[in-house]
Amino acid sequence: MSLESATTAAGAAQAAPEVNPVPAMRPWPLRGRAGTWAGFALILLLAPLVFSSDLSVSMLSQIGIAIVACLSFNMLLGQGGMLSFGHAVYTGLATFVCIHALLGIASGAFPVPVSLVPLIGGLAGAR
Repeated sequence: MSLESATTAAGAAQAAPEVNPVPAMRPWPLRGRAGTWAGFALILLLAPLVFSSDLSVSMLSQIGIAIVACLSFNMLLGQGGMLSFGHAVYTGLATFVCIHALLGIASGAFPVPVSLVPLIGGLAGAR
C-alpha cells in the first residue's frame, strides 16, 4: 500500500458524516423554570393521595413548614446579605404559644377548636 492510498483512505474516513443514534424528539412543552414549578406543584398535589396515613400527612406538613422557614432564611442571608435571626424568634414564640394553647384545649380550660391553633400561633408571632 502506497503513501497516497493510505492518505486518501484516511481522508475519506474523516469526511464521512457522523450519525447521531438518538432520534429527534419533540421538546417538553413546559421547559425551564415553569416546567420545574409545574412538576413540583404536581408532586405536592399528589403526595397526600399517595401517602394517606395520618403520620405521613403530618410529616409532609412539617416538611412544608421547614421548607418555608429555610426559604425565608435563604432570602435573608443569601440574597439580602442580612444575617438576622429575628424570624426564628417569631417562629419560636408562635410555637411556644401553640403548644400551650393545645395543652389548654386538651385539659378543657381553653374552649377553642383545634383547627384555630395555627391562627393563634400566627397572632402570637405577629406581636
